[in-house]
Amino acid sequence: MLSGILLSFCRALGEFGATLMVAGYIQNKTDTISTSIYFLIQDGRTQMAVYLAVVNLFIGLVALLVIQLLGKKDVINK
Repeated sequence: MLSGILLSFCRALGEFGATLMVAGYIQNKTDTISTSIYFLIQDGRTQMAVYLAVVNLFIGLVALLVIQLLGKKDVINK
């Protein structure tokens, strides 16, 4: 169950299209990391965009590492 939640979280980190189409983009209200990166690139603030991309990558990698560890724990306990 926890692995599924974490995989959903990882998928949500990269969500871009649905956020813009459903909620639109209201600065400081409907921000996601992906939309923030997009608009930072559009504004020419690439250094901040790269920083957010690295943070996004780090969060995703940590979540995937936890998923792998939980998977190995399940195999050992069976």
